[in-house]
This record gives sequence, structure tokens and C-alpha cells, in this order.
Amino acid sequence: MMVRTIVRSVIPRNRLQAAVLSAIMVASLTAGVSYASIPDGSGVIHGCYNNKTGALKVIDTAKTPNCPKNATSLTWNQTGPQGLIGATGVTGATGSQGVPGATGATGATGATGSQGPIGATGAQGSTGATGAQGATGATGPTGATGSQGPAGIAYSCSATPYPGIDLANCNLTDADLSATDANLSGANLDNTNLTDANLSDLGMNGVDLNLANLTGANLASSYLVGANMAFTQVSGVVWFDTACPDGSNSNEYSPQTCVGHLTP
Repeated sequence: MMVRTIVRSVIPRNRLQAAVLSAIMVASLTAGVSYASIPDGSGVIHGCYNNKTGALKVIDTAKTPNCPKNATSLTWNQTGPQGLIGATGVTGATGSQGVPGATGATGATGATGSQGPIGATGAQGSTGATGAQGATGATGPTGATGSQGPAGIAYSCSATPYPGIDLANCNLTDADLSATDANLSGANLDNTNLTDANLSDLGMNGVDLNLANLTGANLASSYLVGANMAFTQVSGVVWFDTACPDGSNSNEYSPQTCVGHLTP
């Protein structure tokens, strides 16, 4: 098929061209036979052109190194010369995204790095919160005895009541201290026994009745605002329109009482 194609596409212009063409076809047909020297080791085909008859004979230079005297030596390559580089083809379309590959195995742990340099000193921190209150210290030694104070005001448990009078520790059982314009404001009645005493209509604001005994006493219409009665015995006391130590009035409660309202 190759020989026919060559013959049809090449029309010889003279006897030399026809001879060369015939030699090429012969060489092509005989190339598959075991003639290892045609073409030679460099791929060159050697021929002898008869100058009289125009015949072209392909020779094996390993056996016939030279052409006869009446012939011209011709050589040609079986492989044609390198053609020109063709134009760059059009870029193909982008292929579709491939399937993601499997996750690779975890790499080995790297070696421990060397110790880095010491960092710069940080800024001063803010002041911390105040600590909890410390435990109370041990009691100190007893101080020296002070000098004698001035003599106190003499008092009598039978004295007529007046503001600030000191009747502490007196026994005034059944005493009637109620009188027109009587005033015991600021009086000291600490630990005084006033069992069944009549203390009605008395001004007694700020009076000290701490530890006093008022069992059965009459405190109707008395004014006791600010009085100290935290530990006063008040069993059976008559409460009527009495101004209680906390500023309330006994008539605000039913039955009337200042119990529960004895501290300012």
C-alpha cells in the first residue's frame, strides 16, 4: 500500500528521478528481509546509478563498498528530515474535579524544639483585693487601777421624783410616784423594785429601767419613749394610752400593751 501511494503521488521528471524512486520502493519492499546493512547502521541507503541505462541499483556497502566505473554513487536517508514544528494546539477543556484522596496517615511526632529565650518582664499587676479580717488577738494584760473619781450625787430612795434622779436599786414597792407635773425623764431606775407602784401620768422618756421589776405597776398615760426596758419585768403591768419606748402607743394594740415594743 505504501509503494502504490508513493508511485501515485510522485511523477518522475527524468530517468534519474525514476531510478531513485524505483530504488526507494525496492529498498522499502526488501527492508523486512534479513539484510542488516541496508540501510547501514546510520540509516543511510547506498545506490549506484548506471550512467548509460539509467538503472539504479541499491547496494550493501558491507559487501560492495564502491559503484562500478560507469555508475554514479548515490545516498539518501530512509528517514526524511525533521519537519517544522507544528502550531500549538487549542487548550483542552478543564477536566472535572477528581475524587478527594484518602486522608494520609498521621506523621510522626517531631523532635522537641530547643528552649526559647527568656521573655521580657511583664507589667506590674493591679493591686489585689483586700484580704479577709484576721482573727481577734488575745486579750491584753489588765491595765492599772485608775485614780478615784469624784464623789457622786447623794440620793435618797424617798426623794421627790425629778428629771435625772438616781433611784437605782431602791425598793419602791407600792410607791405612788404619780403626781401633777411629775417628771422622771432620764432617771436611773436600774434594778429598782417597783412592784405594784403607781407610775401613771409620768414623763419617763429616756429613763433607765434595765433589770427593774415593774410587776403589777400602773403605767397608764406614762411617756416611756426612748426608755431602756430590754430586761425589765413587766408581768401584770397596766398599759393604757402608754407611749412605748419604740414610739408606738399601747392603744394601737389589742389588748393594749407595750410588750414587744420595749426597745427604742
